[in-house]
Amino acid sequence: MDRELREGRGFVLLRGIPVERYTLEQIKTLYWGISSHLGNIAEQNVKGTTLEEITDLKVANLDVPNLRGYVTAKGLDAHSDNSDTVALFCVDRAEAGGRSVIASMPAIFNEIVDKHPEHVEALLQGYRYDLRGEGPTGDLNETSEPVPVFSIHDGRVRGWFHRRLILGGAAKAGIELSDLQKKALDFVADAAHDPALLLEHDLQPGDIQFLNNYTTVHYRSPFSDGPNHKRLLLRIWINRTDRSDTDPAFEQSWITNGYKRRDWADGRAIAALGGRV
Repeated sequence: MDRELREGRGFVLLRGIPVERYTLEQIKTLYWGISSHLGNIAEQNVKGTTLEEITDLKVANLDVPNLRGYVTAKGLDAHSDNSDTVALFCVDRAEAGGRSVIASMPAIFNEIVDKHPEHVEALLQGYRYDLRGEGPTGDLNETSEPVPVFSIHDGRVRGWFHRRLILGGAAKAGIELSDLQKKALDFVADAAHDPALLLEHDLQPGDIQFLNNYTTVHYRSPFSDGPNHKRLLLRIWINRTDRSDTDPAFEQSWITNGYKRRDWADGRAIAALGGRV
């Protein structure tokens, strides 16, 4: 699985875990154990969350600053997460909608080279990101140093993309993006919706989707719950134990230097889950 994530397609779908046999707490423990074989579990925010529930919390005001889209039923834009690997465990699906979509960043880069080579330089130079109050200072207006959308390291193309945070970072830093910079971002976002470059599927209860955040972007369609199903995914972020092939362009970026994130070694899994086994 690790080789497929690092050197292959950049995603793995594990199917068929009989979630109906277990309580939610048992599912979380099982999920942590499987995920820990790929590396160290990483904290996902300044609160130290290591296992997040992705579900519609019925937030009354969707205009709250820094509201995370995953606590709503809205569709999410194409993005990468803040770790080497993101794992999503489907405990229950939505009544309707909520399709999972994956797109290849190297394939998107090839499209740019073929159709809009003038965008390449801007994407390699990168953009500042909105740290949303989770940077070293905790200031809500803090932004990152420029992070490349694409980077070429050891002959391989890697990428990391989150347009909403890029636009927010520019606004907070008082930077006016050039037309070329904006068009380059738009092309990446649009290419992630190109049927020739994406894989779309419905996650079913018992599925775990593993994604390499440097070679894929992911997103979802809007969804609605109903009397028979309420969508619930569990999310874990994983950093590889051996990170020797990690591109320095991302190692020095906000991806690793935003909030003071810790990686949890396997031996701390039971403690992190409150002592449950």
